[in-house]
Amino acid sequence: FSTRKDDWRHYDWSKITTIVLFRDWDVELMCHAHSKNVRVVLAGIFPVANLTNASQRKSWIASMLQKAKDSYADGINVDVEEPIAKDTLERQLLVTLVNDTRNAFLSQNKFAQVTFDVAWSPECVDRRCYDAVGLAEVTDFLVVMSYDEQGQIFRPQAC
Repeated sequence: FSTRKDDWRHYDWSKITTIVLFRDWDVELMCHAHSKNVRVVLAGIFPVANLTNASQRKSWIASMLQKAKDSYADGINVDVEEPIAKDTLERQLLVTLVNDTRNAFLSQNKFAQVTFDVAWSPECVDRRCYDAVGLAEVTDFLVVMSYDEQGQIFRPQAC
């Protein structure tokens, strides 16, 4: 999750296993987290429009891998916040992207962690019809965005 710069100083570190940084890399946070046996991973946001472009996927993975190496990150959390329809090539290619990301990260660090953010329900919330089972098979774990139950794309509907 994303935090303000110094919020981490107040965390109960006994309840945390991983921190995803959705802001600038924080070396002090990383070192403190590591002292508490907590992983710190990059946030990786990939545009759905580029899923069908193999060279874009490969370039993004290489870029994220280099960023992880340069910052000593423990892995990556892939976060796609865009609609993908069921039974589409993009749905399959998202799993391919995450699997290729995992393979690349593990080739450089056998302890790298790769995770993916999913909606609170697998039922195409906000038209995000991601293959949750396929994504679970190619990640260390899924991050369920349970804080996001209202959705982001559509206005709230009357009951």
